[in-house]
Amino acid sequence: MACLSGFIVAVTMALDTQQIQLGIDQSASSGKPFVLPAGVHEVGTLRLRARSHLRFAEGAVLRMLPLNVDFAGMEKLRYEPFADLETSRFEHALLFGGEVDGVTIDGPGRIECARTSRGGPKPISLRNCRNVKISGITIDQAPNYAISMIGCQRVEILNVKIARAHADGIDIDGSSDVWVRDVDVESHDDAICLKSSASLNKKLRTTNITIDGAKLRTASVFFKIGTESYGDVANVRVRRLQLEGGLGNRHGNPGIALETVDGGTIRNVEIEDVTMASVGTPLFLRVGARGNAPGKPGPGELSGVRLKRISANGTRYASVIAGLNDAPIRGLTIEDMIVEPVGTQPFYEKQKVAETRTAYPEPIQFGPIPASGFYLRHVVGLSLRQVRYRRPPQVPAVLMDFVGGSFADCKEVEPNRVACGDVFQR
Repeated sequence: MACLSGFIVAVTMALDTQQIQLGIDQSASSGKPFVLPAGVHEVGTLRLRARSHLRFAEGAVLRMLPLNVDFAGMEKLRYEPFADLETSRFEHALLFGGEVDGVTIDGPGRIECARTSRGGPKPISLRNCRNVKISGITIDQAPNYAISMIGCQRVEILNVKIARAHADGIDIDGSSDVWVRDVDVESHDDAICLKSSASLNKKLRTTNITIDGAKLRTASVFFKIGTESYGDVANVRVRRLQLEGGLGNRHGNPGIALETVDGGTIRNVEIEDVTMASVGTPLFLRVGARGNAPGKPGPGELSGVRLKRISANGTRYASVIAGLNDAPIRGLTIEDMIVEPVGTQPFYEKQKVAETRTAYPEPIQFGPIPASGFYLRHVVGLSLRQVRYRRPPQVPAVLMDFVGGSFADCKEVEPNRVACGDVFQR
């Protein structure tokens, strides 16, 4: 094979784990990229170093070895992380970076996981890393979170494609100053997920997150904050989402889900310019009291959410927006949203909806919703402007329990319950 010290390898022979690890290590010490040559390279765990740069040449493929024992094992934690193994363990991975500064993974190549089911190494796993850039690559058939990070700062994920993922696509946990742009994600579980778990045995914030341009397909949640919500999430800007359903109906298949159920807060979130086609539930916002975190905390807070310019076509269920009586959702604006009416059956405007205070958060946790478009409960400071329907919806279109305010085309059907008809705008 050609000498690795030049980092431009013009051969198509397959490199093994040891050879590629040597190239990554030399890149870290020299400041030059290690260029993975064209061809298929079957490897186990590769460790990213500070200032390492792995560049995929055109036609270069990193393929996971078929057995999990060929990868670093899952770390044994000395504390309870209050999270599942996929969220809390990071070293069982193809490309793993821990506590390193300045990592780049780029180029037009592919990471092929060659797995047919969930369970196994993460393709890219980063823990407590800084100044990271991932761009241009494709990740196929990931058996675990395709790109997973916790405790990271200053991260860019640009022009990345994730195809046929068996778990989550992109998970951002307890991290700050993250920019995701022009990504394409297809996954069985959540496509893009922000969370704030206790996996590092401390309360971390997920803050200053920008997502600008994403095409998402999933059987589960398209864009999600939660479920693991021990720390706080703040200052999130999301725009230009294209959501395409049809892969399945896990958890009610929400387009946008904002969930705090473990004591953390979600504040200052703006999502705009979203198109949804054949998703299950357009919007799901939830404050709950699951308390799966150290000290079993009570309800958190969901406030300062602005949703603008959203089009949802071919949905299955009504949007659900539900706080708690002691922890209402505060300061919610939904502006310029158009939806296709949900269902054809009649809805009974006096039907009760269960509280399910401690349940796993998903729109289907409440059972049948007695409205065709929106169900809202325990919301303070609600602003609905230009919420429209493509054709007349089944009535009531909107049902509100314990929501203060005066709304057009609405009537009180019993104390603290308001039902609204076929045109709802303010």
